[in-house]
Amino acid sequence: MSFASTWMAWYGDDFWESERVASMDDSAALLYAWLLWRQFKRGPLPPPDVLRRLPHRWTSRWDRVWPQVSNCFVVLEDGHMENERCRDIRADAVGRAERASVNGKRGGRPKGSPAKPRANPGLSVSVSQTEPDANPDQSSDRIRHNRTDKDPTGLPPTPTALKRLSPPEADWSEHPTLDSPAMRLAWGTWISHRRELRVKPYTSQGLAQALAKLSELGPDRALLAIQHSIAGNYQGIFEPRNDASRPGANGHAHGGGTSMRALLDAERNGPRPIDVKGERVA
Repeated sequence: MSFASTWMAWYGDDFWESERVASMDDSAALLYAWLLWRQFKRGPLPPPDVLRRLPHRWTSRWDRVWPQVSNCFVVLEDGHMENERCRDIRADAVGRAERASVNGKRGGRPKGSPAKPRANPGLSVSVSQTEPDANPDQSSDRIRHNRTDKDPTGLPPTPTALKRLSPPEADWSEHPTLDSPAMRLAWGTWISHRRELRVKPYTSQGLAQALAKLSELGPDRALLAIQHSIAGNYQGIFEPRNDASRPGANGHAHGGGTSMRALLDAERNGPRPIDVKGERVA
């Protein structure tokens, strides 16, 4: 896709504050970022043995860095690999690009839509007053249907858009230890907090794993973790940590990783990078 050759959707907080990246060393974290970029640009990654033979800067360190990154990808039936969140973000970006291309060919309007009426100071009566709908109930149903099930362009919604229409709800019957008025209230506040941050709603699997993690903590620690995450403006649920290990302490990012600037400086001073075609980059 041509759009992916110049840009990529990047959520820095989700990446650098994630527990997976926090457990990696600097070289593995940069490899993970490069693999996400390659998947966003080209689609699913090749199998690990093929990926290892590609020209890149991790050839001599592959046996050390790949085990740290491999659990971030799932293996498909044909042997290729992909990161599930990167796949969803890419699918959404492809859908947006395709709709923009179609609308551009139509002059910026969905096919068949009338041109915008010119302003006429002498006309004060709206179309709905001069031509009322024969059945107002059906008209309102049609408006609600268009708002929820269709994109304003008139094209079918993308799979990501459909997920946003009906996010899954917590099933407290599977976690009876958490089922209390205080936890229900805290969870509702947490969902509202994520919505204000414009974070993607939980998928069914993500919701199940989040509740399972809270269930392992127990009701008291789970409530404290939710309150701490809301107060810290986090996108994920984290328990409070000591000052010595909290994210950002002593100039480090999330429990021992170096800052973004230090990581880039270290890589810049290292060997000259090689692109995916095997050519040296100046």
